[in-house]
Amino acid sequence: MEKRDYPPARYSLWIYSGILLCLTLLSRLYALAEKPIHFDESINGWFSLQMQQTGFYRYDPNNYHGPLYFYLLHGAEWMWGRSVEVLRCIPAVFSILSVLICPYPAVALLILFSPAFVFFGRSGIHEMPFVFFQLMAAWGVLRSFEKGDGKALALILCGLWGMLLLKETFVITLFCAGLAFLSLGWNFIRQFWRASYWQGAWTQMLTYLMIFLGVSFVLIYTGFFKNPVGFAHFFQAIMPWLKTGVEGMGHEKPFWYWFQVLAEAEPLVLLGVALAFVGAFSSQREIRFMSVFSLSQLLIYSLIPYKTVWCVLSLIWGF
Repeated sequence: MEKRDYPPARYSLWIYSGILLCLTLLSRLYALAEKPIHFDESINGWFSLQMQQTGFYRYDPNNYHGPLYFYLLHGAEWMWGRSVEVLRCIPAVFSILSVLICPYPAVALLILFSPAFVFFGRSGIHEMPFVFFQLMAAWGVLRSFEKGDGKALALILCGLWGMLLLKETFVITLFCAGLAFLSLGWNFIRQFWRASYWQGAWTQMLTYLMIFLGVSFVLIYTGFFKNPVGFAHFFQAIMPWLKTGVEGMGHEKPFWYWFQVLAEAEPLVLLGVALAFVGAFSSQREIRFMSVFSLSQLLIYSLIPYKTVWCVLSLIWGF
């Protein structure tokens, strides 16, 4: 049998990937139950318990959270029973995937060792799955700047699908992404939206993906047609969500709250904030896009009185 010689770079990649995988699994799965359960975690567990009786999740626009996480949690509890570990395993898996899908090794390491990602990535709440789909959409957008291909479109579509099924804060994400696109200039925007830029990107697999995402979106919001009004409630949710965000509802925090959180838990991110002010004027589209997007998110989240600390996950990865 012929002996193959692999270049040193290939071995280095394997070693790096193996170490990254081991550290990620250890940091996200070890001792999942070793911190007190939070009130919001217990509420999510209660919703899953109700699904055992009704067979579906009845989406309520006043709950401010989409149905996807509850179906995933319900499925995990059906397979492995009810426990704190099972309650937290779904976000932990998305936390692992957030590291592994990252195409930039340095960013993957920062996410791996981020105190916020380690702590809230192991909490039974919606934030970590939501951030995973934020990352997926972002990788797709950044890839599309290099070449408009099917993989970029697939990442963007799947990222949007997940965000819309998890949290109403997708509105902020999309608004900030729009501002970031505007910062790239009209000439690029006009070129980006030309059919010739995406020539050859659409494939039969993307057609199947679009059908799957569209059908599953309707099924999940309607409780698999057991709660048809749930689909209409998706479009009604923005008004009660905006009202809660403005009034605070007991979660009022000052404008500088996120800077205080970053200074205490993620000081390296503050360096990223400072660099983003420079990056907003960069000639590199990727850097300018991420800088404007991240600064816009930080500003909007700071202006909104309603603040829960785990939302810091949505703020830090861009920086």
